[in-house]
Amino acid sequence: MDLDDATAIEANIEKLRRALRDAKRAARRNVAAVKRAARVVDEQVMRPVRALLGVTRRIFLSPDGALNLIPLAALVDEQGKYLIEDYTLTYLTSERDLLRLQVYASTGAGQRRKRCRNCLAGRDQ
Repeated sequence: MDLDDATAIEANIEKLRRALRDAKRAARRNVAAVKRAARVVDEQVMRPVRALLGVTRRIFLSPDGALNLIPLAALVDEQGKYLIEDYTLTYLTSERDLLRLQVYASTGAGQRRKRCRNCLAGRDQ
């Protein structure tokens, strides 16, 4: 999936990285500043993805560029929840990994399984 305005996204990712590195913000009283920065990145990156996911709760990710430098699980959604609270994240080294994987999701009926039909990936450049 291509994201709009890469320059703005990268700038906000850098702000989040600085907030995470800042020892003062690591203190309990400054967690809000980190969450605000994580929320901005979530709005730009994950909100468009969530709109496509529907009821899917497992996300296969192959982040590139600046997205590879942040913990996507720590992004904060509209309700103030971390991404990891609602989704299972699986990191891939590239989108081609999807071709090599046999991805199955449990149907909840014994050992029966079905193929994942909601895989989302961009193209290699």
